[in-house]
Amino acid sequence: MQLYVEDALGERVWVDHEECKGFVDNILTGFNTRHPPKSVLQPEFPVLMQRDCPSPSTVDDEDPAASTTSLSGDKEKIEFPVSPRYAHCVENIESIVLEAVKEQLNRRQAETITRNFLKLLSSACGFVEIRNIAVPRLEVWLHNPKLMRPAQELLIYICYNCTSHTQRDVEVISQLVKMRLKTKAVINLYLNGVKELIGLHPENLATILKHTIYNELSNARNPNNMPMLGIMFQTLPEQAAKLLAEIFQDLLMNREDYLRPLRALLREIVRVCRPDINLIVFVRTLMSERSDIAQQLLNFEFKDRMFMSIVDLLCLCMLLGISPQVKEAGTLSQRADKKDAALLHQFQDLMAMIQYETVLWLQNSAQQMYTVGRNELLHAMHKIMLLESPEQYYKLDNWPPESDRVFYIRLVSDVPLLQSTLWRLLMIGFSKVNA
Repeated sequence: MQLYVEDALGERVWVDHEECKGFVDNILTGFNTRHPPKSVLQPEFPVLMQRDCPSPSTVDDEDPAASTTSLSGDKEKIEFPVSPRYAHCVENIESIVLEAVKEQLNRRQAETITRNFLKLLSSACGFVEIRNIAVPRLEVWLHNPKLMRPAQELLIYICYNCTSHTQRDVEVISQLVKMRLKTKAVINLYLNGVKELIGLHPENLATILKHTIYNELSNARNPNNMPMLGIMFQTLPEQAAKLLAEIFQDLLMNREDYLRPLRALLREIVRVCRPDINLIVFVRTLMSERSDIAQQLLNFEFKDRMFMSIVDLLCLCMLLGISPQVKEAGTLSQRADKKDAALLHQFQDLMAMIQYETVLWLQNSAQQMYTVGRNELLHAMHKIMLLESPEQYYKLDNWPPESDRVFYIRLVSDVPLLQSTLWRLLMIGFSKVNA
């Protein structure tokens, strides 16, 4: 292993030699690295040749003991069995690699880092410490013309190997979110890596979504945040909508009032992710009773503000349900043109369901969670039914814009109530009369 590291960092005389491939593949099992397929590279980038990437080109999802590497000659084909022969001494292997990597970083200036050094980092990305060493420096390497190609490969290797979700992996994801990539080709490569990363561990989506949202709300906002959110909602739409609502709940629990920035953020997310974002899942989760939130609310002095903020966001979701296509269908409907009537009915079904879910929440858990008084409850009822004055819906940030306000509010107001919603409203009124 020591000899492999020395040659990998040096001339790569035998590490990249075709006749040593079987031997090298067996050594690489000691790193426990998942190897991304070549197909994740952008078409405009040449497929990495064997001398550039000695690792196997397929993801190591199969039983390593059953793997084989073949070497073809003019007259015969020799197969080399590949097995995890270093499983008993992984810590020793990691120690050897880390020592060599740290020595290189201490000995070399940033501008003298070699392509071969980045190739070794890619091969060793199975070790979380290697990922932590590489990711803070990756942005600089990606913008270095001499290192661009191996740095792109390293970026994908890092994304493909965040499988453990330890605190160290969370730190890697946090660094990935902060990276500012400039060229379209590298951004697309990065987004492919993020898409893979989301599926590697059940907690990865929550971590990367939370870090992206917090970055978007910070002063150091990354211009790649929205494309990243688009990938998340496209890959796991329901889970992403649920997690987004939980992040919104957490932010509303701050002493600082986050309603205005959250409104702007939600509008932008819906604009970017409209085909994929599930508004029903989002509003249900926003109203859900989480045990940790309920515990915090016991001593939270701004619970009234949080309650009204949630109601405001629910009304915003109704207005955000008006896509450009729905807007066009509503305009045609006013002229008695039923060309897109099905689309308009679909929109009305969504709005009616949001109103029903909200009334159900107001009748049941909202009063207990937020100790809502009669006036607050009545105001919330009026607001979700679009019975308040129009300025109640746009006064915070002047959205919808003035040119669309009357049309948007009328379009939502014209949605028929569900029978179950009307029944719930009557039950709430009846219980108050008896009380």
